[in-house]
Amino acid sequence: MNSNKNDVFLTGLIMVKNQEKNIINAIKSIQKYCDLLVIVDTGSTDKTVENIESLALKNLKLYKMTWVENYAYMRNKCLSLVPDGWILVLDSDEEFDSKICDATELKNFLGLLNQKNNPVCTVKTINYDDTAFTRKRVLFRKSSSICYHGLVHEELISVDKTALTVIDTNLSVVNKGVVLSEIQKFKKPERYSRLLIKQMNLEPNNPRWLAMISQDYIDLGLISKEQYIRKLQ
Repeated sequence: MNSNKNDVFLTGLIMVKNQEKNIINAIKSIQKYCDLLVIVDTGSTDKTVENIESLALKNLKLYKMTWVENYAYMRNKCLSLVPDGWILVLDSDEEFDSKICDATELKNFLGLLNQKNNPVCTVKTINYDDTAFTRKRVLFRKSSSICYHGLVHEELISVDKTALTVIDTNLSVVNKGVVLSEIQKFKKPERYSRLLIKQMNLEPNNPRWLAMISQDYIDLGLISKEQYIRKLQ
């Protein structure tokens, strides 16, 4: 990988709100990999913005945007602020694992993918307690035919049904958003559950949303066990 020549331009994109304890570590974890850092604050009331500005990074652009309770909409608005090239999307409560590769290796890898049709790489998102991980499509080349979809648990999709070239990688990030304090601070079970129910009503035949239902939905009274079983059938 180190011998390849490429002109990959990589932008790190972080959307943030009230993450004064985590945002600096998130930024620093991808700083050396990215030519540009685009940080979008969606209404922080703590020291998040102050902490970002304290870094005084020349390649960092900080934007402010009013929050709308629609994750795909917000992600797509953020994408509009990013120049052409490759994008690494990181949540503000995540840290990129630098042990897998250095910046040169990552860019040369992306350079090899430039000939692919709509290349989208998945990255392992590992829970903070290291008990489980999921794969998310967070490393991709910007394209007018790619956008986020879903009120919650949003995912990159093809706008015009053009095939995406999805590459599973061993790159990983550590997710601190699953700790109890973060879950309670943002009222995640209630908010995510209500958004998912709304999304299911919009797309009742999409199995992705049904697969996202957890015990929270039943506990909150948003769906009964009987209703859930009927949907599975």
